[in-house]
Amino acid sequence: MPAPDISLLVSSSKAGESNDKDTTEFIARVKDRKPTRISSVIRESRGHDFKIRRREIPAAPEWVGERLSAR
Repeated sequence: MPAPDISLLVSSSKAGESNDKDTTEFIARVKDRKPTRISSVIRESRGHDFKIRRREIPAAPEWVGERLSAR
């Protein structure tokens, strides 16, 4: 099956996530599957509270805006 023409934004952390290796492998596999595009926000440590997620919030709309303006 051909790779879809889609942009993905993946979020994880370097430490504390149970799936960090799977996420890293997924990112590496997708990078080689054009036309699919992948970007990532990788934090130093895990966390699911608002203080941690607040750092990701500015990146997400900026990322979406860059993809919309490229179309």
